[in-house]
Amino acid sequence: MAICGAGAAGLSLAARLAGSDLFVEVFDPRTTFGDDRTFSGFHFAGSHPFESAIDHRYRAISLFAPDGREVRRTVGAHPYVRIAGELFYAAALRVIASDPRIRVNLGTDVEALVPDGDSVAVRTSHGTKRARFVVDARGRFEPAAATPALSQVFVGQVVRTQHPIFDPDRATLMDFRLGQGRGPHFMYVLPNEAREALVEDTYFLPTDAGGVLDHEAAIAEWLDRAGAGPFEVLRREQGVLPMSAAPPADTGSPRIVRLGIAGGAAKGSTGYAFAFLQRHAEVLANVLRARDPAPRWPMVRSPLASFFDSVFLRFATDCLPDHPERVGEALVGLFDRADVAVVARFLGERAGPSDLLRVMAAMPTVPFVRAASGHFGR
Repeated sequence: MAICGAGAAGLSLAARLAGSDLFVEVFDPRTTFGDDRTFSGFHFAGSHPFESAIDHRYRAISLFAPDGREVRRTVGAHPYVRIAGELFYAAALRVIASDPRIRVNLGTDVEALVPDGDSVAVRTSHGTKRARFVVDARGRFEPAAATPALSQVFVGQVVRTQHPIFDPDRATLMDFRLGQGRGPHFMYVLPNEAREALVEDTYFLPTDAGGVLDHEAAIAEWLDRAGAGPFEVLRREQGVLPMSAAPPADTGSPRIVRLGIAGGAAKGSTGYAFAFLQRHAEVLANVLRARDPAPRWPMVRSPLASFFDSVFLRFATDCLPDHPERVGEALVGLFDRADVAVVARFLGERAGPSDLLRVMAAMPTVPFVRAASGHFGR
């Protein structure tokens, strides 16, 4: 079989296939793995095989509403964790290297996937390989249907400040004390120590939004307001995550399945992706290990969770023209009114029906009822 893409999704699946006796070829255009991104989220013990890559655990979280109100919570059994990109890649590649049947082909572009009978021709920049099944983990997301959608646009800087302004035990998940005129706009802060942190300037915007966003200026202003003093930028990362409740478009072949961002891993209501892609990778690995000649690729995200995400997105897009600050108020209010464990399960794609009902009860009633009515009225 073949895996197209050696990012978080492709390597997570390949690591889970180690020891399966399957022959696996992984293709990716990159030539090296570096510290190019940060993976984070609420942690559930045993949820993935990369525990050794976790480099920081936060026992407390803060959120700030647009009006300055702060919500503080301790997180109990599910700490908020961070995994540096270089540590994740190293952990995954160690597992993969333990199985000689798995080969990672770097510096190799996948140019086309051509279904051909009982296999797929994988046309690459270094020739064509054939595979019984292909998991396409390349990043672009194509929705199956036109539904309310946004993009999470962010730039992060790892900074070292003159003054100790960070609490190493507390992550700031959303600080909406920023201008909301362009759309929901917040700062995300993951401290390493009292004078060092990843500070990420983030917007929720329509997917076709134009204009220039000066993320660096916003980060500098936030740090100045926090009393950081002069600061040094140690590293930079950036990205655009799709926020859609639609499933990914059909691949056109039962022998090709998508994974990761391409497979709809980014949660429609928040953009969180790491937890879902880990669950999806686990399910796909189990299906592939079974060696079914005609596997049924399962749905991992529940219809109820997708419904909630679609309602949130309709609520958010309804707010954008005149009241974008209401999105920040709703998200901060969720942590204020719902139990942190419930929110953690919701963000980690582990929420049951009762959890989702609690999440919906913690959101603004009238606008959410209106958004839900719009969902059913499509």
